[in-house]
Amino acid sequence: DHATGQQAKTLAHELAHETLHQGKNREGLTRTVAELEAESVAYVVCTHFGLDVEVRASRYIALWDGDSKALRASLERISTTARALIDDIESVDGAKTLETRKAVA
Repeated sequence: DHATGQQAKTLAHELAHETLHQGKNREGLTRTVAELEAESVAYVVCTHFGLDVEVRASRYIALWDGDSKALRASLERISTTARALIDDIESVDGAKTLETRKAVA
């Protein structure tokens, strides 16, 4: 349902901040770009798992104002972080599936 999707998106958003924006990774990063990156990671992760989430991507993309170097750097961070979160979630889900199979056998 929509509420569950939004809760998952919020969790993914906060996990993205923890992964992307700690210590030296925060230096030189505006709050706006940090929010954009976290929101983008959350969107990618939730979409991967088929959750219906809202995002205003066009508004966020406009924030780069033609700075293609900054856009590429953010897209790389977004992609890497989203992939890592997806892999982590799938590995936990796979472990639970294996435990269930062993319990049934």
